[in-house]
Formats: sequence, structure tokens, C-alpha cells
Amino acid sequence: MKTKIIAATAALLLLGSAAAYAYVAVTATATLTVNEALYIDVALVDVGLTGTPTRTFCTLSADKANATCAADVYPGESGQVGITINNRSTAALTTTETAVSSSSDVTLTINTPTASVPGNGSKFFATLFAVSQSASPGHVTINLSFSR
Repeated sequence: MKTKIIAATAALLLLGSAAAYAYVAVTATATLTVNEALYIDVALVDVGLTGTPTRTFCTLSADKANATCAADVYPGESGQVGITINNRSTAALTTTETAVSSSSDVTLTINTPTASVPGNGSKFFATLFAVSQSASPGHVTINLSFSR
């Protein structure tokens, strides 16, 4: 009787091993990194909206996610900060612009607060600024951001 139990147990163990060994799961894993599709192509500051403006081009970061500009203005002048945003995606992406001035002496007007950047295309955004005639000398920072 003992021999039969041992033989049956051995047969089950061998069958279980063969069955487990014969089953091979096939799997595949893909890791996707979703990158930002929007980037700055050109950024500039135009001082003077009548006649020929004085244009200053901005410096772009290596990943083209940020731009830094510096321009001289005088009390009573106006102009624009212009940014061309490109879209690497094939789908149109809707963006919302916000703009903040560090001084109440410089007022901002966003021409198009919400706009669609076409797939594989670009869109120009202009933010107008006006310097008060009573503005005191000093640095004023204008921060623009685009979210989607």
C-alpha cells in the first residue's frame, strides 16, 4: 500500500512539474514616456507699436520650454511680448495664457487668452504691455505662462 501511495505521489509530482514546465507565459512590456508637445519656437519683445518697433529676440532654454528677454522701455511707451508656440503632436492642443506684471506701472493685455495650437503647427501669441507715464525707473518683470 505504501508503495502505491509513494508511486502515486511521485507520478503527481512529475506530472505537476511537467505541466508547470510545459506552460510558458509570453509577455511584453512597453514603457511610454509622454513628452510635452508644446515648445517655444520664437520669443521676442517689441517696444513701440506705431511705426517700426525696436525688436529684441529672447534666449531660449535648451529644451525650448522657457524664454528669457530683456528690453529697455521708457515711461509712456507700449509694446508686446510675442511668442510663437509649436506643437509636436498631431492633435490640436488648447492652451490658456496667463500674464502677470511685477509692477502696477506696467499693465498687460492678453490678445488671445485661450487658443488652439494646431497639430504639427504653430500659433503666435501676443501680450501687449503699456508703461505708465508716471512709472519710476527700475526693473519690471513680466511673467507669461501657457497651460493646457
